[in-house]
Amino acid sequence: SFDRYFLPIFSFVLIILILRLKNQKFSTLSAGAVLLVYAFFSLTQTAFYMNWNRVRWELTATAMNRGIETFQLDAGYEWNGWHSYWSARNSGLSAGTITSPWWIRALFVNNTEDYIVASSPIRPYSVIASETVPGFNPNNRLYLLKKPD
Repeated sequence: SFDRYFLPIFSFVLIILILRLKNQKFSTLSAGAVLLVYAFFSLTQTAFYMNWNRVRWELTATAMNRGIETFQLDAGYEWNGWHSYWSARNSGLSAGTITSPWWIRALFVNNTEDYIVASSPIRPYSVIASETVPGFNPNNRLYLLKKPD
């Protein structure tokens, strides 16, 4: 899929390509077409990322409406930082495992990962809910998963 972090690298490669081809003749039409394609991907993927975050937060709200506490839910670095950094720091509990992402092990040490928001089903977790992210991207589905008891 197209990642927003690819845009600066793409810009750098484009500059190198332009410098290597600076003696070539280009038409305004072809330069405009390249800029249009670049703008299309920039705008559509930024919109997709915003929609992806909105859907992720909606899935976490679904979980929290079911009585799930923030320390039980891993919804990614940003969400965890917003909701559970201080509680994790103050508690000092260490429930992370070697399979946990580094932010769970290092920052959110009390997160039990009983529930996670992910881009695909993960074994042994079971799917509780899923939503489609509107936008132009093949990875357009998010899942709320529950760890087996």
